[in-house]
Amino acid sequence: MGNKDLYKYLIKDEVRYLQRRADVVDNPSAYLRFDVNERICPFNKKLLNELKNSITDKHLSSYPDLTETYKKLSKFLKVKQEEIFLTSGSDLPIKSIYESCIGKGDSVVMPSPCYAMSQVYALMFGAIVKTVRIKNNWEFDIEKMLSSIDGNTKLFILESPSGTTGMTVPDEEVMNAAKYLLSRNIILLIDEAYLYKNERKLSVSEIINKYPNIIISKSLSKTGGLAGLRIGYLIGNSGLMKYISKVRPMHEITSFSALAFCWVMDNPLIIDEYLQHLEDSKKYLKKNLDRFDIEVKNTCANFMLLHFNDDKIKDTICELKDREKILLKTPFKEKPLKGWMRLTVGTTDQSKKIISIIERHYGK
Repeated sequence: MGNKDLYKYLIKDEVRYLQRRADVVDNPSAYLRFDVNERICPFNKKLLNELKNSITDKHLSSYPDLTETYKKLSKFLKVKQEEIFLTSGSDLPIKSIYESCIGKGDSVVMPSPCYAMSQVYALMFGAIVKTVRIKNNWEFDIEKMLSSIDGNTKLFILESPSGTTGMTVPDEEVMNAAKYLLSRNIILLIDEAYLYKNERKLSVSEIINKYPNIIISKSLSKTGGLAGLRIGYLIGNSGLMKYISKVRPMHEITSFSALAFCWVMDNPLIIDEYLQHLEDSKKYLKKNLDRFDIEVKNTCANFMLLHFNDDKIKDTICELKDREKILLKTPFKEKPLKGWMRLTVGTTDQSKKIISIIERHYGK
């Protein structure tokens, strides 16, 4: 049996035909990364030193004890411990739902564009993916998504805010969808990886107990600034979490990840300072980009969207990677986002670098 035949025999079709893309950047630390939607603001030095000084041998040599982490997170979220499931990053919470609830032939409804791993896991587990393109105003087409449900649908995914557009879904629409989906025995997954301001009328506890089919996915990669430590978690009704948590690994997150997670929860200044940086930088960028022929849209996430009406400006800015030591996201190529570019927001000083580059090249 040749290698190709061997692989065909060994690897299941759902994995063999998956298309995955690797984003590789040589020496990424040499660049200011406006392309990643991570926290690019530096941490408070005093608090960061406190974290460094709290690291002991046991954080490296011992398996994690997450008892204290679950207690702190339960208190932080004002939910019961059995309503939380700690996981690694923002993608493994989603994978846990697929592992425990989705089988071959089940259908999953999600918006397009959507977090890439939502579709990857659907295909990996043999599910049928039903995508519904966002409206021309970038809002989710909830009505059309609901009409895409069939007798095999088990999972319905919303992002709020969207990791692509930064748009949120109004509470009323979410609750109406949840009510209908509950009547059809369908899970509603709300991916809140990019949420940094919670303006809900209902508490998380009220939501998951009123609608036991709702699962909320959160991440410490964005607002918490801990993307490198891969920390995420699910919040849901205890009855549902009881089963989903059965697919957890031996240890949900590492000892050091747990230490850093508790550090963030114990020091609200970490997030407060970051949110202030975002607010100040967004105001600065909007004010200064208005001087150029560049459209700007604010978002409810840690990025803004720019549209360069002058292709010369857009192309030149995107080609300045090595000279200016910055990385920018390639503009979207498909409607309704065609020509728009995501720009990660950092400190005002970091934002000044973008404005300075435009000024130097176009003299406006």
